[in-house]
Amino acid sequence: MSAAVGKMLSVSQMPQLETIKKLNARLYEWAKSRPNVCVIPLGALSEDLRVKHAIRIADMEWAATTAEPLLQDDALHPTARGLAGITAVALLAIDPLLAAEFRAKCPHDPKLIFEALTKSLPKLSESREQKEAIAPKNAA
Repeated sequence: MSAAVGKMLSVSQMPQLETIKKLNARLYEWAKSRPNVCVIPLGALSEDLRVKHAIRIADMEWAATTAEPLLQDDALHPTARGLAGITAVALLAIDPLLAAEFRAKCPHDPKLIFEALTKSLPKLSESREQKEAIAPKNAA
């Protein structure tokens, strides 16, 4: 999340890397003895969103497009497309913990998740490219 410092976060809101490493180690140690706990590596996912502009989900890649990036310009928050990818990673990670009837209803495909999001929340279906095309241009 350090890329958001100076945009969405202040320096005081970003812990030192060593602190983050210690906290993550503590979290993984805590989760290890709890069979119904799954740790999702959000830091690594966020870095993939920012640097690679793609998320690996099992054997597929969910990539950004020019019109539909995965991360907002603030370098902190995912777009609806990015959120669909993160959701697919999370659902895949918790899949072994799900009851069979719920598992059957949970898509691991970010495309299906994104389509469900855009149908449920119509405002999300409008891409950045579409917004720019209809936005009034400032006169010089």
